[in-house]
Amino acid sequence: MSGAKGRSGGYRPEAGRPKKVKTTSIRIKNNYIKAARKLAKEYGMPVEEAMLRMIYDPDVQDSVKASIMKSYNDALIAREVDQHVNVNRQEGPAIMLPPMMPDPALAIIEGGKAKK
Repeated sequence: MSGAKGRSGGYRPEAGRPKKVKTTSIRIKNNYIKAARKLAKEYGMPVEEAMLRMIYDPDVQDSVKASIMKSYNDALIAREVDQHVNVNRQEGPAIMLPPMMPDPALAIIEGGKAKK
């Protein structure tokens, strides 16, 4: 084989394994919010404030800070669900027919010329 090796032409759109979309149910989201309110009353500060305080705490590892923030934010992010259904869409190939022309045989039978 000639030419440079290792160049396959780059990324192709829609290539590879389908991407999984994570979703959170409304029930789980409401449970998170309920627990956060309960702990906010117990400790005197909201969960968001406690998490932000952890970010500035030098004794907490960076990986722990990032994972807690990410998991809490993922639980509360509203995910967009595409439920658009197009009923008028035609399935399969479109059939294009020429415009209807008058039948010349009928014109002969009727005794006149074909009209265009």
